[in-house]
Amino acid sequence: MPEKKVQEPSNSILREGLRLISSGVAGQLVALLLLAIVGRQYNEETMGILGSFLSWGGLLSIVACGRYEQGIVVAPREEEARSLYHLALRIAQYFFGLLLPLSILLGIFAPNATPLGRTIYLLPLYVLLLAWYNASAQWVLRQRQYGRLAQMQLIKGVGNNLLKVLFGLLSASVGSLIAAQLLSLFAPYSLFVRSLREGLRKPSRDSVSKVARQYQGFPRYGLIQALVDNLLGSLLILMLPLHFGAREVGLLTMAIMLARRPLQLISENLGSVYFERMSKRVAEREPIRPMVRKLLVIICLLGIPLALLLSLFMTPLVVLVVGERWIWSAYIIAWMLPMCIPNFATSILNVLPDIFGRQKANMWAQIGMLTIDLVVIIVGFSLFSFEQFIPYFYILMALEQVGYLLFLLYFVWHYERTRTSD
Repeated sequence: MPEKKVQEPSNSILREGLRLISSGVAGQLVALLLLAIVGRQYNEETMGILGSFLSWGGLLSIVACGRYEQGIVVAPREEEARSLYHLALRIAQYFFGLLLPLSILLGIFAPNATPLGRTIYLLPLYVLLLAWYNASAQWVLRQRQYGRLAQMQLIKGVGNNLLKVLFGLLSASVGSLIAAQLLSLFAPYSLFVRSLREGLRKPSRDSVSKVARQYQGFPRYGLIQALVDNLLGSLLILMLPLHFGAREVGLLTMAIMLARRPLQLISENLGSVYFERMSKRVAEREPIRPMVRKLLVIICLLGIPLALLLSLFMTPLVVLVVGERWIWSAYIIAWMLPMCIPNFATSILNVLPDIFGRQKANMWAQIGMLTIDLVVIIVGFSLFSFEQFIPYFYILMALEQVGYLLFLLYFVWHYERTRTSD
């Protein structure tokens, strides 16, 4: 007998989405207070190695589960979701087995071939833990345990910086920073024990093989999309060591921690809420233009004046929060802010291609953006010093984000035109 799907009220979904947002904001506020201590404990070079480590780890963790974890929430049957969960964990283990000897060989015979140095030994473990964490979070999300998921985000975010502070008291080294990252991925599992008990019940081998074939579109198409998404956000940090040093990477890493990551967390959760609301309206052939227009008006009315105000006081604010050694991070943030405004909007509205079934067009648009970013970085490296490169790069990235926003808004315009003509 087929399982009955319970229709979730839109106001309930909105409420749960806002719970995730408020939890994320609370966690970011506490993490920011702890970051004030972290910034005074660790130097720029140490943070630079951490930034490279996290960027490579985030990129590889996307591959680690084959993107099968994305099918856990959308699978129609519980047995399929459980099999996908096990499949994702199993692939992550195999990937760890492949990555570990490669990392050991690089660490022994070519320790200077990457900006990670000896920390490359810990990269496979970080990738494995992050992949398991992401898959487990998808399982908890499927169970609609939004409160538990919010607590998970809070513990992971706050625990990360708290451990950095505690380890920094013993030794302000890159090892302390990476140990904090690893342990912060372990910390939320105490919340998962009851939620994961059913998910960890081993399915049959045939069931796992069946979902691997049934959901092969996730690794075939979703993997490319996810890699491009990640590269768009981390390409500069990955490439910066090729021309500049660990100090510059550290300054950029701190700027991202202070400015972009809090905004990214809020936009991701808001994007989930808008995804549900706009999907429902499109399914019922109702207009979505008022929702989108209101969102853009609020972002412009709040974002532009706030960005101008922050740019005027960015240097004393950064010095107050993390100390004088990070003055250059204030310079980076000031030039980053114009890009953050359209980027905040696109981070929320990038669900539109999924709603309208235009994922392929969106994938090519993002591949085009990635190509542009690569060219901009290579040209900038050859022409400018680090001080000149920052405004050059972020002005062009702001223009690129405006172009991408117009690309997304085209879907809204096309929908409204065809909706009224039906």
